[in-house]
Amino acid sequence: FLRSPRYFSHSILGGSKSFMILNADKTVIMNVSFNYKTVFDENVVLSDDTQLKPSDNLKFLGITVDERLSFSKHVDNLISSCNSRLYLLRQLKVIGMNSEGLKQFYVANIRSILSYASPAWFCMLSQTDKDQLERIQTIFLNNEFRRSPF
Repeated sequence: FLRSPRYFSHSILGGSKSFMILNADKTVIMNVSFNYKTVFDENVVLSDDTQLKPSDNLKFLGITVDERLSFSKHVDNLISSCNSRLYLLRQLKVIGMNSEGLKQFYVANIRSILSYASPAWFCMLSQTDKDQLERIQTIFLNNEFRRSPF
C-alpha cells in the first residue's frame, strides 16, 4: 500500500459516495524498498484513528511477496507444500499404484502448484530458489520413478 499521505479515509474514492471501503482488520501496509538501509516507521492511520497493520510480506492471489519484492518466502511455502505431497506420492507407490497413476498425481497435485503464476515470479528468483524448485522435480523423476519415461 502507499507510504503517504499519512491519513486515509476508509473510502478510497472519498466521501460516502465511494464504492470501495477498506476493512482495517484485513488490510495491511507493506513498505517496498530496494535499499536495505531504508526503514519506514510511519504508521498509516485511517480517518477514524484506526491504524493499518505493518507487514514485511503479503500474500496476494496465492503469491507471497516481501518488502524487497523477493519471492523467497513464496518458494519456501511451495517447497513445504510440495514435500508433504511427495510424501503422499511415496505412500501411493508403496501401496502399489501404477506409474501412470503416480504421474497423474504428480502433475495434478505437485506440478500444478510449482507452475501456478510462475511467469509472474520465476524470472525474479535467485539461483538458490530455482535450485530448490528443481530439486522437487528431480526427486520425483530420479528417486521415485526411474523406470517410467516422461
